[in-house]
Amino acid sequence: MYFGPRIIAVKFKLLDCKNREMVVRFVSAYAPVSTSAQKVRNEYLDELQKCIISCSDEEVLIIGTDANASMGTRTSATDHVLGPYGISKQNVAGHLFRDFCETMNLCSAATFFTKRSYTTWRHMRSKFHYQLDHFLVRRMHLNRVVDACVYGALVLDSDHTPIRMKLRVARNLKHKAGRPATLRVNRGLLKCPLPNPIFWMQLKKRTRHSHFQKGFVVLQRLLFLLRIELNLGGSNNAKPIC
Repeated sequence: MYFGPRIIAVKFKLLDCKNREMVVRFVSAYAPVSTSAQKVRNEYLDELQKCIISCSDEEVLIIGTDANASMGTRTSATDHVLGPYGISKQNVAGHLFRDFCETMNLCSAATFFTKRSYTTWRHMRSKFHYQLDHFLVRRMHLNRVVDACVYGALVLDSDHTPIRMKLRVARNLKHKAGRPATLRVNRGLLKCPLPNPIFWMQLKKRTRHSHFQKGFVVLQRLLFLLRIELNLGGSNNAKPIC
């Protein structure tokens, strides 16, 4: 699929481990350099927007782009485009492209993974490092990304360092189950002169499958001895320990 001289897309139909079909659309996009006229950059973004809109919600969209812009890293909790990792430098072109990604509900996958290096291009004279190349995915598909990083092991005839991304191929991803409700022991059962057997029964039930079993026995003996000491002390104002 052709969306202009700088954008090309291809659609793949894949089968997951259960032989269910899923569609992945790969897009390659090459942005104008940051010194290009604003009209040229606007035309490119219009073409990229048409490409994104043409992709249905059922398709998994992956955009590999030389953005020729430094977007930086996340600067606020409301930023859903960038993660906390990457090169923090941001320029004007990067700011505009970040706003475009936010409008299109896209995010840069590599900025959500901690790595040793994020440099995809280095200026020949200043030797400054830049993160210009990105894999962009829809925010709702970020959970499909297993890893995204610079791939220096692959040598190409280019002044840019290659990037790679690993993706989960599954039609429907299972959501992680929430944390189970915390089982609590009713300490009110301890409000009696001697340890309540019902309380110890509950506590033992909660700890029988854990490494706290030995600690449970020690705790039981200590509390029992402490109550004996309080009772022998003859203190009429002693309060039960809970």
